[in-house]
Amino acid sequence: LRHYGFPQVFVDMVRVLYSDRRSKILVNGHLSKSVRLHRGVLQGDPLSPLLFVIALEPMCQLLRQNPGYGIKTGDTVHTGSYFADDYQLYAADEESLHRQLALVQSFCDKSGFRLNVDKTQILTFAPLSPALTSMAVTSEAPTKSLGILVAPNLSPMARFNYIFERFVSRLSLWLYKARTYAGKVAILHSICLPVLWYQLLFVPADKNLAKLIDRVMLQFMHGEEINPSSTTTGLRFVKKAIVFADKDDCGLDLHNSLDLWQQHNRSLMIRCVQALTKPQSKSKMAAWISPG
Repeated sequence: LRHYGFPQVFVDMVRVLYSDRRSKILVNGHLSKSVRLHRGVLQGDPLSPLLFVIALEPMCQLLRQNPGYGIKTGDTVHTGSYFADDYQLYAADEESLHRQLALVQSFCDKSGFRLNVDKTQILTFAPLSPALTSMAVTSEAPTKSLGILVAPNLSPMARFNYIFERFVSRLSLWLYKARTYAGKVAILHSICLPVLWYQLLFVPADKNLAKLIDRVMLQFMHGEEINPSSTTTGLRFVKKAIVFADKDDCGLDLHNSLDLWQQHNRSLMIRCVQALTKPQSKSKMAAWISPG
């Protein structure tokens, strides 16, 4: 903290928070004796993520100081992206990847962190040596990056099935936690649908799949069992047109999924165009943005 210029009073406050820390472990309903904690950050403390990022910043700087191992787009070299303890390294080739991992390991040796090789995977479109083949991400065994499903040549349907299953599970979890129509609309807009759009932002809108989303949302609104394959409905006191109508038209203001899906697609396209038309940007268009 002192190296990054934090005032001494702040450094002392952090030292007080982390000095002589103790905790108990809950095992089968029984608390163990208190044990002293020698590493890690406090769980649930809003300061903890920032302290963790600061502690790992030297490793990020070490990778940035070796741009020859990264991937160059235009005038910019990308060596990695980092979010909390979820890191992605960008390597130009297999040799560069080995050198980057060696830098990470050297940081771990000096800092006390540990590189979890078992959770390390490689996403590439080029052939790998036999020693690394088992770590490769494939379309049959995709991985996740910040919740987004990632794999070479991953089909839009595979991405939809992955997130739709979780969307249905979340609807089932919240089915009886709201007793009013307005409460259910609020749950859909604030808790359930954001998870869906976070993934489908990269999937072209599909009318048939949107109808499937509308079907389970209507089941949720009317307190029915969430079953995407069911086409039978029980007694419904509110018509579908009223559920999806605006409040100004005396509706419940639940947004039509196809309209929302298309809006999110357009939003992504607009952001890509804005990024490419900035005068200071000299980066080439990414291949996945190109038409066709």
